[in-house]
Amino acid sequence: MSTIELSLAGGIASCPAVQDALTNKSHPCHKVVHEQTKLIDIEIKRQRPEPWMGALAKANLLFVSSNPSINEDPYPLGEVFPTYEWSETDSADFFTKRCDPEEKEVKVTFNKKGQPNFLTLCYDGEYRSGVSNPKRPQPTWKNTHDRAVELIGSGAHPHHNYAITEIVHCKSKDAKGVAEASSFCIKKWMEPIFTTSPAKVVILLGSKVRDYYAKPVLGAGNEFGSSQGYGELTQKERAVRDIFVETVGGVNRVFVFNWHPVHAGMRVFRKVYGDQLVDWLAAILEGKESVPEKNELHSKLMSFFA
Repeated sequence: MSTIELSLAGGIASCPAVQDALTNKSHPCHKVVHEQTKLIDIEIKRQRPEPWMGALAKANLLFVSSNPSINEDPYPLGEVFPTYEWSETDSADFFTKRCDPEEKEVKVTFNKKGQPNFLTLCYDGEYRSGVSNPKRPQPTWKNTHDRAVELIGSGAHPHHNYAITEIVHCKSKDAKGVAEASSFCIKKWMEPIFTTSPAKVVILLGSKVRDYYAKPVLGAGNEFGSSQGYGELTQKERAVRDIFVETVGGVNRVFVFNWHPVHAGMRVFRKVYGDQLVDWLAAILEGKESVPEKNELHSKLMSFFA
């Protein structure tokens, strides 16, 4: 694990804005950090901001979502997750090795014998995804993995070849506080994340990432990711509207819109964009194709629908 990756993970997990926002009602992060206040009895048990899950520093595929959801199950049924009782170093180690199959006690299951994928280790030693449906794979992670399989193949693995990060790193239920915190959190952390990530293909997940990051920060078009008439659009129309190229963190990348993993709408890449385009994205991930320049993208996309 690189020093840069560990340092960034620790920095996000120890974001100083959390303490500022707790006491300052005008801070943009005030709402999202206080979503946890009702769940803890003492401040040291607050869960730290979550930097990412997966292989950020080596994966060519990166997913960007809104913010991590919080598990509200009581101790000892709740997930093992860094709180302010943990050191910054231990927290960074947790986040960078979460799905590492070499770990003696992996924190998130993936290809673990006898367990479904994407369950979290809980304080009682069991793996579950919440007490209400304990052996159901965590839906956001599972559905994101399905999209990774479309692009990478059956060898897709969150510790090796893809990662998931968010525009807001503090946890909340139902993305509460994301609207208020997104601009602050993006400005503080997204550039270092992309400087660390070599990803050539970036999947932007859902309306909040569209509205708070893709359009105002990356310069996506006004109709980018619009839900109006989405199902009636042709694959070519979606591709032209919802795929763009931008240099971020010093790397030229293809950005692709997809609905949030738990959204009921059309998410399967091959249905949304067609086989040829998906094969092209997969070839970029394999290093067989390069990311086109901005002025080359349109003709490249058109070639898949000739």
